[in-house]
Amino acid sequence: MGHTSTKAGAIDGLAAGVYPDRFEYGVQGERHVLADAAGAISAVACGSSANQLANLKEPYPWVRLLSSKDQQEFVAELVETAAACGSIGRFEALAVTLKAWRDSAEAIAAGWDKSPLDWLPAPIPVGRP
Repeated sequence: MGHTSTKAGAIDGLAAGVYPDRFEYGVQGERHVLADAAGAISAVACGSSANQLANLKEPYPWVRLLSSKDQQEFVAELVETAAACGSIGRFEALAVTLKAWRDSAEAIAAGWDKSPLDWLPAPIPVGRP
């Protein structure tokens, strides 16, 4: 089960959906986002990618559920997103990235990566909601 990159969908408004039970705009919301960002950045700040991955498994134990390839992709995307967010001082995109990867790990834990896929014989048009 692969992961779809979150870069294109990481917008300010989306961060509210990442932590719906505790996110609110303003100082309190920023503290939660920055706390997660600080954990991610400190875990990957030094060392080789192998060390970065090992360091990430402590604050984010769900990483162990990802395949080796997905773990490497996670580290690369997290480092890139953290650097980009740090350069502008906004960390919502980092929170979205962490949430997307955690959701992938939850899907794997639920066995969704092992379920057989039922392909439709032809596309089915769907009207607007």
